[in-house]
Formats: sequence, structure tokens, C-alpha cells
Amino acid sequence: MLPNSILVPTKDSAVGVQMVIDDEVDALVADFPTCAVAVARHPEAGLSALMSPLTVEPLGIALPPNSPLLVNLVENYLETLEYTGLLMRFKARWLSDTSWISELP
Repeated sequence: MLPNSILVPTKDSAVGVQMVIDDEVDALVADFPTCAVAVARHPEAGLSALMSPLTVEPLGIALPPNSPLLVNLVENYLETLEYTGLLMRFKARWLSDTSWISELP
């Protein structure tokens, strides 16, 4: 999507965010939670995050291969969170309302 871009690898996303703040790079491509936290953590920097993703990748959970009961538990838990609406509430709490970021070290 960005054919004229130059990839600048970093140790972690925090270094990438700081490079954007310091005008060493033009942008950071990361998952939405990383970008949302960076925007909330550095309100004075004028950062912004795209609301529409560039791409969509499925997320997964790694579980031990010989643990069908744990797999069943995790699947049921996730389905319950979605069915009850808690998953959307968690998303709103952790991604929309960023007041919790001030509690981080």
C-alpha cells in the first residue's frame, strides 16, 4: 500500500512511537491498540491513529496441543463474552476510554 516507503525496523513499538514524535520517521505502522495507546499516552505530541485499518489480520490464542479442556474453556469464555456484549464493553473500556493509561508506570 505504501510503495515508496522505507522500512525502519525498531527494537519495539515504544521506540517507533518516539521516532515519530522526534520527527525521525513520518509514521508508525502497528496494530490499533498500540497506536491508540501511543495517542493517549502522548497527547501533547499531536499523534493520531487511523480509525480504518490498512489490513485485517485474524488474532489467535496459542494453547497447549494436548489440552482439549483448556481449548473448550477458552472457546466458551470468548463466545460468552461476545454473546453477553462484554467483549464490546471491554473494547470500549480499553480502546476508547484511555483514562487508564495515566495509571501505567
